[in-house]
Amino acid sequence: MKNDNKKAAGYCRVKIGKQNEQTIELQKNIISQYAKAYGYSITNWYFDEIKPGEKADRPEFQRMMDDVKNGKIRYLIVSDLDHLTKSVWDFARCIKTLEECECSLVSILEKIDDSPEGQEQYTIAKSLAEYLIKNHAEETRRGIANKKTEH
Repeated sequence: MKNDNKKAAGYCRVKIGKQNEQTIELQKNIISQYAKAYGYSITNWYFDEIKPGEKADRPEFQRMMDDVKNGKIRYLIVSDLDHLTKSVWDFARCIKTLEECECSLVSILEKIDDSPEGQEQYTIAKSLAEYLIKNHAEETRRGIANKKTEH
C-alpha cells in the first residue's frame, strides 16, 4: 500500500490539570507508532489543550475540520474517541462531516480503522450519528410547534 493513499492527520486533545489524562506527547507517540505500523502518512497534526473551567472552543479541532471539508485529509487518527469529542451531539456532527467529505476515522483504542471490522464499527457510529441528528431536528421542530400552539 502506498502512503500517498493513506494521507492522514493526527488529532490530540487534553484537559490541562486533569488527573490521569494522557499528555499531548503520549497521544502523538501512540498515533505515530500506529500510523507507521499500518502504513499511514501523517501530514497534519492538530493539538488542543483545554484549561479547567474554560469553554472548549478547540480552535485546532475547528481548523482540522476545515481541512477535512477542503479535502486535505483522507484519514483522521485519534488515540481514542474520548479525545475526539466529549458530547454525543458533537460526535454525531463530526461523523456526519467526515462521511460527507469521504474522510475515514481511525480510533486506535476502539479499533475503528479501514479494516472490514473497523468499517462495521464506523457504520454503526455513522448510523447513531444520523439518528441523533434526525432526532434533534425533530425535537427542534416539535419545540417550535409547541411554542406556536401556546400563544
